[in-house]
Amino acid sequence: MLVKQFLRFHLGSQEAPVPFGGRETQIATLNNWLANDAAPSNLLITAPAGRGKTALLVRWVGQLVDVAWPIAFVPISISFGTNDAAVFYPALAARLASILGYELPITSQNPAKFYKNIVLEYLDYLEDCDKRCLLVIDGLDEATGWLVDMSVLPQAASRNVRIVVSARQLAGDWRSDDWLRRLGWNPPQTQASTMELPLSTVRASPMSCRTWGSPSPI
Repeated sequence: MLVKQFLRFHLGSQEAPVPFGGRETQIATLNNWLANDAAPSNLLITAPAGRGKTALLVRWVGQLVDVAWPIAFVPISISFGTNDAAVFYPALAARLASILGYELPITSQNPAKFYKNIVLEYLDYLEDCDKRCLLVIDGLDEATGWLVDMSVLPQAASRNVRIVVSARQLAGDWRSDDWLRRLGWNPPQTQASTMELPLSTVRASPMSCRTWGSPSPI
């Protein structure tokens, strides 16, 4: 329910849609990355506050209706109360269970710990089956009092899993480098693509885009 409220806020309604534009180049690049089997499976999007990372991701996943990648989109948002581990992990586990066709177990234990382990189990299952998953986590910087377990965001996802995460550049950060280091996605340990979001304009802006550990652009 919280994720639906989050999406409704950023998309608006059919009668009163939230304005969006100037990101055609970025959306096309994200589509190309997802369609490119040779591209690194992990993608990090960074920008200063207010650049529209969330709006971009919401619009992007919203237009992925006919692709062969079921989407697990879970935002970490202080405003919508999804910044708590006890909310994030159950929401992610529920979506992965739906993709896999599993019934999500119910627990009276610590929900963050229990459902984090369920998430890890489901990600392992995805490695061994023919189902794909696009895991999109928006707002890593808004996690309060906890960090997303790096085992949930492995250095190299399986061939069936693509991972996109976004984070606000913190004070003193240099481009995407510091978040790559926090995630353990920095070279030479792993391959990861990066997108550094420019200011949005009415016309599509050029995008700064780098790929760590791979000679190919995303």
